[in-house]
Amino acid sequence: MGSDGEDLYSAGVTFNLPFQRERRHAMLAEAEAENRMARQDLAMLKNQIRFDVADALARMERSRKTAELYREGLLPQAENTVESALAAYQVGKADFMNVLDSQMTLYNFERDYYEAIADHQMQRALLEATVGVPLPAN
Repeated sequence: MGSDGEDLYSAGVTFNLPFQRERRHAMLAEAEAENRMARQDLAMLKNQIRFDVADALARMERSRKTAELYREGLLPQAENTVESALAAYQVGKADFMNVLDSQMTLYNFERDYYEAIADHQMQRALLEATVGVPLPAN
């Protein structure tokens, strides 16, 4: 005890014991499984977005074509039918029920036409919400 400590020596040995190897492997396997699950969730989300866009485009095109059919074909024909029925009624060749029936048909076609336009606009809004940007004007 009376020395100045110059003769003190020490040595050490360090080594890893495999006590927690199984726990580390389990943690690694869990992290890899979570990573795979996250990648699959991302792929599923991408597929859902693709489906939503394709579905909205198809519905939008269908409603556009329906509105076009009414505007260019059915409405002009129904208007001509109303005029024809009214002319036939005025000269006594048809009864008033024919005029009313043709007028009701015209109103129904007009209602269906405006429903097709509204459906087109709703599908456009859904598509814009899905892609996140406004679509260019037609």
